[in-house]
Amino acid sequence: VKSAAPQQESLPGHHFLRIFRGGTAVRIILASVFMELFCVQLSVLAGDFLLSRACVALAALGNTEVVSLMATAVGHLVTGETMQMSTSREQRRSMEYYLQKTYYKTASLISNSCKAVAILAGHTAEVSVLAYEYGRNLGLAFQLIDDVLDFTGTSASLGKGSLSDIRHVITAILSFFLLYFIYSIHHLE
Repeated sequence: VKSAAPQQESLPGHHFLRIFRGGTAVRIILASVFMELFCVQLSVLAGDFLLSRACVALAALGNTEVVSLMATAVGHLVTGETMQMSTSREQRRSMEYYLQKTYYKTASLISNSCKAVAILAGHTAEVSVLAYEYGRNLGLAFQLIDDVLDFTGTSASLGKGSLSDIRHVITAILSFFLLYFIYSIHHLE
């Protein structure tokens, strides 16, 4: 803790922390908490900024249907994250849940983006629907491959611990597929 004190001096908010007279350990803890909150708030603000820039760019297109599609996709992203954070482990084990969450978190953005491009390119409603379906399937496939990488990837290649999604029952449905596959092979012999 003492060796961390010099680095703590350069952290934003250090002067705020000096009002606490609890010693180095307390200052380090407070600095750590402050930095964590500061980084979270900064990340949220950066995300808000990027979203606002995207909204301005969408509005400049002058096509309310495209704006509506992209707003729907953003709403679905939030819904998917909320589903993942608020459902029980048991709920996360169903195929219906996995597909719905995957659609909201990944496939909705891709499918609605594909449909928006078709609309902006002046294609028919039929082509726009096909573009949407293509994007939906592409998004589901993308997420499925990403989830399989949790089994096969290394911590370095994933940017997180391998099997971390399984441990958090985020992709538990894939473990059922794996067990079913192993079971099927075993019973063929």
